[in-house]
Amino acid sequence: MRKVFLMLFLFMSVQTFAQIPNGYYASATGTGFALKSQLHTIIKNYVPKSYNSLWSLYSTSAYRDNYYENDGSLLDIYSEKINEIDFTNYNSTLLECGSTTTSYEGLCYNREHLVPESFFESYFNSIGIDTSINSVAYYAKNDAHFIPPTDIRVNAWRGNLPFGRLSATNLNPCAGGDGPSFSPTNLPCYTSNVSKIGFNNNSGYSAGYTGNVFEPIDEFKGDVARAVLYFVTRYEDVLPLMYSTCSNTTAKAMFNGSSGQGLNATFLNIMKTWHQNDPVSEREIAINNRIYTHQSNRNPFIDHPEWVTTIWGSPLQTETFELLSAISVYPNPAVDNRITIEAETILDEINLISTNGQLMLQIKNPNSDNNRYLVENLPQGFYFLKLFSNNESITKKIIIN
Repeated sequence: MRKVFLMLFLFMSVQTFAQIPNGYYASATGTGFALKSQLHTIIKNYVPKSYNSLWSLYSTSAYRDNYYENDGSLLDIYSEKINEIDFTNYNSTLLECGSTTTSYEGLCYNREHLVPESFFESYFNSIGIDTSINSVAYYAKNDAHFIPPTDIRVNAWRGNLPFGRLSATNLNPCAGGDGPSFSPTNLPCYTSNVSKIGFNNNSGYSAGYTGNVFEPIDEFKGDVARAVLYFVTRYEDVLPLMYSTCSNTTAKAMFNGSSGQGLNATFLNIMKTWHQNDPVSEREIAINNRIYTHQSNRNPFIDHPEWVTTIWGSPLQTETFELLSAISVYPNPAVDNRITIEAETILDEINLISTNGQLMLQIKNPNSDNNRYLVENLPQGFYFLKLFSNNESITKKIIIN
């Protein structure tokens, strides 16, 4: 429940509240992936802080509950109950913890990487950087923009799972999860604030992925989405290397190995949908301001929510997304500079886009043979194929040999 702030949000710019330094986004003038790269340049350099400094950051008022119970306790998006008394209140630094094998909630809180550490730690280790050393704070290990405080048990239950939407409706409270995997023993299940863990819906805006996911409550879906989109923007220059060196298929499930789009089509659409359905809150703005004083960079998608659409486009509607998700492109890598696109919907436009956002080819109202489209004379290289249908679009990566 976004309270009175949402009424103000309808009439006033987020910039009024966000205390954005003058000129901070002056060079952000482009569209599409070009804008994303401009934002990357703006936010990539910030003041190194230690991993342990996150504890001090969490103790500040920006991370406290001044919105729901309004009791000043730590606000944990994995355990906060919006309309009820919380299962637990974290109001003491004595409740900080690094690890535990306890199988229940409410023991202590720790630092949750919304993009799992296992996605990027292999890359840093491969270039000789130990991510456990506190001094390398300017790497993803310590970046506060996507590391909120959360209940340690729910953090462990989520583990490396991607974010998504569950298909199950009859769930029980999560239980168990001791040992190496930490996964609850009774999937699908829900946490104390009814965050859900279990099998992905694989339909509607989440179509295209089969596997277990973690679904936060609606109140914080947008918060998670904007943190993930920050990650693929801040680290776009090394995203392909993170992806290629990561051996954990669950941790890398949300990504597509590119520096431009960053996320694969399914999870990009989930993040865009959550961003749209759960607008920026007063709490997010307060945290963004506080992190700026902590490490001297900002989350641009909290300051300028409209940039999500400017870069990645609008979320796909359910029916169109399901049809577009069923599209196949073959052969990939292409042979003889040609590909075939097989669809279950009529395509209105086919675009070939380079990794730096340049439009290389545009075909409007393409000819087809029973919704089979042949595209020839393609230049060699790695590209994004953006397909449009019924005012919606989806992007696939292709290699032209």
